[in-house]
Amino acid sequence: MTLRKVLSGLLKANGYVSGGALAKGAGVSRNTIWKAVEQLRADGYQIEAAPRRGYKLISSPDCLRDYEVSLHLKTVDLGKPIHCLDRVDSTNQFARQEARQGAPHGTLVVAEEQTAGRGRLGRTWTSWPGASLCFSLVLRPNGVAPTDAPQLTHVAALAVARALRNDLGIDARLKWPNDVVVDGRKLCGILVEMSCELDLIHYVILGIGINVHRPSGDLLEGGLAGKAAVLDEFVGAPVKRALLLGAILASLEQCYIDWLNKGFEEIRREVKLLSSTLGRHVEVAAPDGPVAGVAVDIDSRGALVVEEPAGEFRKIYAGDVTA
Repeated sequence: MTLRKVLSGLLKANGYVSGGALAKGAGVSRNTIWKAVEQLRADGYQIEAAPRRGYKLISSPDCLRDYEVSLHLKTVDLGKPIHCLDRVDSTNQFARQEARQGAPHGTLVVAEEQTAGRGRLGRTWTSWPGASLCFSLVLRPNGVAPTDAPQLTHVAALAVARALRNDLGIDARLKWPNDVVVDGRKLCGILVEMSCELDLIHYVILGIGINVHRPSGDLLEGGLAGKAAVLDEFVGAPVKRALLLGAILASLEQCYIDWLNKGFEEIRREVKLLSSTLGRHVEVAAPDGPVAGVAVDIDSRGALVVEEPAGEFRKIYAGDVTA
């Protein structure tokens, strides 16, 4: 709490701020302020100190520490509480363990690195240390039927697209069922996992992974890193991940509330408007075999509707658009 208040005071000052002013704002002693400044410096913040002038924030790292993340939260529930991890096998797995132990709705798990991140259908989601924004949320959608839970993938994808479009000016589009793309290249993937009974959802784990920075050095030699779309290159400048996370969570909370209160129809309408899948010929790898035709709709359950060459309409609830 003290680190967050001190960092907030330094950011708001836009110049020098006295230790006394920081102490008053944080409700602590000046000695505590000195210790907090030293901790921030150790965490990579460049802070200048000058006699009779105080402290001045020169630069800040692109970090995902709890005090930095909480500083940019504008939500009521999402991101409260926060678990910020340096390294984890999977944020979804960590969040699931927390949910099983009673973690409240809105619990956030964010990590600098995932060693065993997963995407849909058991695929691996690669997240390079310090280069990705990978996080998971514990959601408890009371009153929602398990059959409606897959709609959350579209709710989350729309929230990410809105944040990218409104906050960064990026022409983000939605590729059915769970990708956010820019210029046809995948930028973000979404994974929804659920624990439920026949008519009751215990919890939902919503995982989101975004490629933010281009990794450097040896990581580029693997080939995959060089092909992936990264947010920095679309923005034209380095993106601070904590700021991005705050924007996405604010967008997601609004979309989530709208979904709970108004149902899926308004969300579906906007998803269709931003879809990069609808209106074109697609080939879909579905569980019961490949499907080819023109993608014509996303139905009220989030299924992709494909018109096959013979004129028949197929609803696909799970699968991958491969072409």
